Amino acid sequence: MSSSSSHKHSSKKAAAKKPLIEHEALGAAIESFVRSNCNFESSVPVTAALTELGQCVTLQQAFAVPLARQLFAMDAALRWVFFLSTAPQRAVEEGDESAGPFMADEALSLIASVYDVGADDVVYSHFDDSDDESGSEDEDESSAPEKVDDE
Repeated sequence: MSSSSSHKHSSKKAAAKKPLIEHEALGAAIESFVRSNCNFESSVPVTAALTELGQCVTLQQAFAVPLARQLFAMDAALRWVFFLSTAPQRAVEEGDESAGPFMADEALSLIASVYDVGADDVVYSHFDDSDDESGSEDEDESSAPEKVDDE
């Protein structure tokens, strides 16, 4: 019986969370950010994403929506992390209830997986990789023998 009563408590907690659209200041700021950082010439995908964003009850859910809908380039996604890390506090200062925590480390991990080509360019290309070194040496060896033979 105690497990069913604890289940009822967790259900009440989940039901108590307000959708982000009901956070007036934060909801308006999220809409403004998304519209400003999408480069779509059609309002249809942006409006659909904003509708979905408004129904999210956590900031983590909201973070994933524009990424899943491919609305942002990687630089905008990184600004989105910064925005969701700082904007909720400003919204509270303007009278909104807290929207709950936002875990930037989880968001950055999602960015690394979604923007894999960008992550390779921004991060991983700066590390020596033994597989890449072998490939580079093979390429270098094909042109290097001429120079070595000339010496």
